[in-house]
Amino acid sequence: MIVDCAHYRDGRRQNEGKLPLDVAATCVVGDGDFVWLGLFEPTEEELRDVGERFHLHELALEDAYRAHQRPKLEDYDESYFIVLRPARYDDAKEEVEFGEIMLFVSSTYVIAVRHGEASELAGVRKALESHPELLEAGPASAVWAILDKVVDDFHHATSPLLSPLESLERGAFPNMDEQLRRYFRDVADHARRVNEQVTAQRELLTSILEANLALLGVKQNEVVRKISAWAAIIAVPTFFASIWGMNFTHMPELDEPYGYWVALGLMAIAVLILHRFFHRIHWL
Repeated sequence: MIVDCAHYRDGRRQNEGKLPLDVAATCVVGDGDFVWLGLFEPTEEELRDVGERFHLHELALEDAYRAHQRPKLEDYDESYFIVLRPARYDDAKEEVEFGEIMLFVSSTYVIAVRHGEASELAGVRKALESHPELLEAGPASAVWAILDKVVDDFHHATSPLLSPLESLERGAFPNMDEQLRRYFRDVADHARRVNEQVTAQRELLTSILEANLALLGVKQNEVVRKISAWAAIIAVPTFFASIWGMNFTHMPELDEPYGYWVALGLMAIAVLILHRFFHRIHWL
């Protein structure tokens, strides 16, 4: 079934509630606009309908319906197909639950197909919508948020295992055979290694996000500098025009035969000097 479907422009959601599929397909026009569609255990008919509307590759659709895929990234010319294997630790059951998330990604849409209860994505969408500066980056921001959720849930699934495994490793059962204790020690070592890898992936995702935000900040600074430079250039001839535009009866320049051309020349020279100055300091 369709969990949610939304159209985003300039980092802002453009619709309330679920966007109908026929309307969503017309919003895939580029220019910063993109559609984020979320599906939970859809039927084959629902997937084929989505595939026809968004022109998804048939092989990727088949993988998304059958599920039980290994984690992978496949390139289909103008789109990508990503398979993730999320995990979640259920405190009540004291069990680790696994699921699958398939992502169809292009420059104009993100379609998430989820199987299993692990890594529920509604909270991911709400959290990302509260940061429009990230959503402005387009579909890549949604992919990052989903990956961050999967890695975070996997971390919560592995970290609770470390304490009991370390207890077994230290001898929680004093009469345990030493040979068997070595095997438990090996399992604990594997769990620590997985936990370290997940932690490293979380740090890597955070670094990528911080780098992206830094690039956005640099771009915004460049735009602000250009606007400031042009504003300063325009202010000079405006200042001259405001002086000679005053309605005084006795103004020396009004009696000069070349006063008009001299005024225009001064404006042009001032604009040229300012333009060269701002160009030299890389503001233009």
